[in-house]
Amino acid sequence: MALFPDIRKAKALFGNAAEIYGSIINEIEPFLARDSYKFDPLDLFGQRPVGDMNRIYWIEMLQRAHMGSVAAIARTSRWVDVAVREYDAKNLFGWSSAARSIIEAAGDAGEGLGGVPRTLADNKAMILECLSGSSTVLHTSAELENLLIHFSHARRILKSEVAPESHRAKTSAAYVDFVTRMNVGDVRSLYSDLCEIVHPASASVALFFTGTENTLSVNFDRETDFLERNVAASRDTLGGCLMAAYNPALLTLRVLHSFDHFTKITPLKKVNFSAIPAWPPIEKLLR
Repeated sequence: MALFPDIRKAKALFGNAAEIYGSIINEIEPFLARDSYKFDPLDLFGQRPVGDMNRIYWIEMLQRAHMGSVAAIARTSRWVDVAVREYDAKNLFGWSSAARSIIEAAGDAGEGLGGVPRTLADNKAMILECLSGSSTVLHTSAELENLLIHFSHARRILKSEVAPESHRAKTSAAYVDFVTRMNVGDVRSLYSDLCEIVHPASASVALFFTGTENTLSVNFDRETDFLERNVAASRDTLGGCLMAAYNPALLTLRVLHSFDHFTKITPLKKVNFSAIPAWPPIEKLLR
C-alpha cells in the first residue's frame, strides 16, 4: 500500500500541498526501502586508525540522516492517511488527533533535520575525504550527531534512568513553537483548538448538544458540522505543516546523492526545489 494512498481525498484536507507532496512521496517510495544500515560497535570504533574512524563516523552520520529522512516521510504520510480515514468516517476526534500529531511531527522533523542538508553541503569536501579513509585528522560534528540521535532516539527518560541528554524527548509545546516560527499559518491557535477536542474539555462535550443554556437537546449531527468547519478553517495551515514536515527530509535525501553511499532516488532529481529558500544555496555548494 502506498504511503500516500489517496491524494484526492488528502487534498480536501490539506489543500494543494497534499497533491504536491503526495505525488513526490508516492514516486520515491519504492526507493526508500532499498538500503540497510550498519553501525560500528563503540568499543571497536575507538581502537581503529584515524582514517578508519573518520570513514566509519561519517558513514554512520549519513546513515542517520537517511534513516531520519525516511522515518519523517513515512510517519507524516501515515498521519495524513489517518486524518483522511477519520474524516471519511466523520470522526472529529480521530481527525483532530491526526491533525495535532502532524503539527508535532512537523516540528520534530524541522528541528531534527532542518539543518542537516546545509551542514552536509557545507562540509561536502571534508566528508568525502573522510569517506575515502585518507584523512589523518579526526573530523566529527557534535551538533549534527546530537540532532540526528535526538530525532531517532528521543523518548521519555525515567528519573532513575541514566541516558544521554540527546535521548531526552522535548515537549509538544517546543515542537509547536518551532512550526509557529516558520510562519506557515496560525499553528498555535490551531493546535490549541485541536487540544480542546482531543483532551477532555468543554468543547468536546458541548458539541453534542443544541439549544439554550437552560434547554438542551442531544444532536449527534453537530459533530459532522463541527468537523467540516474545522477542516475548512485549518486547510491552509495544515498544508503548511505538511511542507514543514516533508521539506527537510526531501532536501536531505537529495543532498545525500552527492556522497554515493545510498541508492540514488532518481525521481528526486527532477523535482524543482527552487521555491524552498534553503535549497538554492545548498545546490550551489554541491556543484
